[in-house]
Amino acid sequence: MRILVDSPAFMDQFERDLAQATRSVAIQAMSFEGDQAGLRLARLLRDRHDLDRTLVIDRYSLFYVSDCFLPAPWNAVSASLWRERASTLAAVRELRRHGVTVFWTNPVGLAFRKFIARNHKKSVVIDRRVVYFGGMNFCDHNFDWHDVMLRLEDEELGAFMCEEIQATLRGGNQSIRRDFGGIEILLLDGVGNEEGFEPVFRLIGEARRSIVVESAYVTFPFYSHLAQAVRRGIAVTIIAPEHNNKPNMNRYTQWEAARAGIELRLYPGRMNHIKAMLVDDEALIMGSSNFDYLSVHAYQEVVAIVREPAVIEQYRREVLDADLARCVGPTRRFSAAWQSARRAAFGTLGRAAVGLSRL
Repeated sequence: MRILVDSPAFMDQFERDLAQATRSVAIQAMSFEGDQAGLRLARLLRDRHDLDRTLVIDRYSLFYVSDCFLPAPWNAVSASLWRERASTLAAVRELRRHGVTVFWTNPVGLAFRKFIARNHKKSVVIDRRVVYFGGMNFCDHNFDWHDVMLRLEDEELGAFMCEEIQATLRGGNQSIRRDFGGIEILLLDGVGNEEGFEPVFRLIGEARRSIVVESAYVTFPFYSHLAQAVRRGIAVTIIAPEHNNKPNMNRYTQWEAARAGIELRLYPGRMNHIKAMLVDDEALIMGSSNFDYLSVHAYQEVVAIVREPAVIEQYRREVLDADLARCVGPTRRFSAAWQSARRAAFGTLGRAAVGLSRL
């Protein structure tokens, strides 16, 4: 069990594992695009005719191209975005011609009614034994971002994750909690996530010394739990990108952190897409969840709670300490009244969108 930091380390290891595979490879991602990163994966899968190959992609990739919402009027006229979307669809057709099972999950519904309900998982399973979890999608902009993947070798876990992907292919979403010794896996189905996140909320509530969250998109209800920890005297820190790919999150994050008494550190330069929470240097929570409203109410997620001391030490040394050394302080350019109103509006719209998606 070890952490791979950034896309070059992840893809180098993935290619080595795939070259040694003898039976199967199954991948699920929210984003797969017909750019250099996506086509690199497509070539690797296409060339392994001897393997049972599966690629699960959320339909998000049909509407978000290069991190741009294609139906938006200012993007709908972009020839480059439409070319990349055409390249994505051509890559999928080519994979299918070479025997790869490609499955588009989570229809968006009429007038995007179900667009809020996404399969947000990012995982890889090779030979039902080698497993990856984390935040990386297969597209250029994600590969340029700062991110991590956790790699494990375990036949019981590999079989479990293969069955999880097969359930997705059958059109089902699972809500399961399973302990594999040193790592606990939470599969969240997008409907019962509030109950599914109970182990995470409990860890926050039982923290004795410190909580460090590294995520670009933390929102309620996680801020409420973190604020309660601050009131109990726990040192809570959030690391967020200084330049968020969703620019409105920058001021919102500064406002929420300030009102909760949370220390905020901003990662400079490129986008930071890591999704991790370290509690008391004893439990490392990582996977696909952004620790936000959508994770709790709408997305299908896979979350790992790691208690293996060697992995936690590696995360502390190679990710957390390294990132904190680069971070800068917040600028505090926000309007408290405006952010409070935006939070209330987002909560109202979010509840309405979740309800509509479940009709």
